[in-house]
Amino acid sequence: MKALKVGIMGMMLLACAGPACGHEGSGGMSLQPWPSVRALAMGETGLAETRDAAGFTANPAILIWMPATGVTLSHAGLVEGISASATSICVAAPLGAAVAMPDLGEVGRRFGLGFCLDRSGVELSQGTDWSWDLVSIGAACRIAPYASAGLAGKYLFSNSDVEGTAVHACAMDLGAFVEMTPALGLAMSLENVIGAVRWEDGDDESPPFAVGLGTAFLLPYDASGRLAFTFSSSAPGKLGMGLNVPVAATGLSVRAGYLHHSGDYSRHIITAGFGYSYRTFEIDYAVKLDDDLALGTTHHFSLGYMFP
Repeated sequence: MKALKVGIMGMMLLACAGPACGHEGSGGMSLQPWPSVRALAMGETGLAETRDAAGFTANPAILIWMPATGVTLSHAGLVEGISASATSICVAAPLGAAVAMPDLGEVGRRFGLGFCLDRSGVELSQGTDWSWDLVSIGAACRIAPYASAGLAGKYLFSNSDVEGTAVHACAMDLGAFVEMTPALGLAMSLENVIGAVRWEDGDDESPPFAVGLGTAFLLPYDASGRLAFTFSSSAPGKLGMGLNVPVAATGLSVRAGYLHHSGDYSRHIITAGFGYSYRTFEIDYAVKLDDDLALGTTHHFSLGYMFP
């Protein structure tokens, strides 16, 4: 049974863009939610993502900065050439009284709530399969005119027709966001501040503690840039950077990014994509060009709706 569990963990590691990613590369359960497609196209720089309902899973503090209540449905392949995929639906709602600042107008709400369900799965050998669901519930509040804090609770459970491989896990994340100027925001996340993982055969483990630091900034011609750095208690650091450029007033934006995993098995990953907004709808696409010995080339899609 131990060997079977190790095999399943290996498959989870291959599909490590999802919530069961093994300690970001070193085995175990990280309970990492699926990143938003917008953020993935820009090098997985989602710590300061304030326009996608899925963004709060990277940093719950951004919930109050959402322009309106939104819902996002996404789907993606996890590993090139392997039957493994992920689907998620997320809802984020800024609540409470609007907050306005001199010369800036309305800058957000006082509170925010978010809900996200990620479902990922992979086919194992001889017709068996293994899937996992991750539920995330987030809340945020404004602690100063230009700053917010948030927390998110996560609960993961698995489904499999292989005896003894079920797993249940829970954890809590913390986040903060500060708008230094209208053109610069700083973000921080603390993942798995507390948490526990229990396998069906009785084995216990703790998800790795991770710290994320990020920034979002405006550039000329309405373009914007992102930077994010994450380091874990059990894995080398991860650096991401990205760029979003709107195409005139067409509603189309093109995106590109770079993601680097450091360590003995470092990886240099190129990401790209686009988004198209029409009234209250937005379609996003991202491609992740990973090493063929890792995840290969994977494609990611999402459809978002912002309630007027």
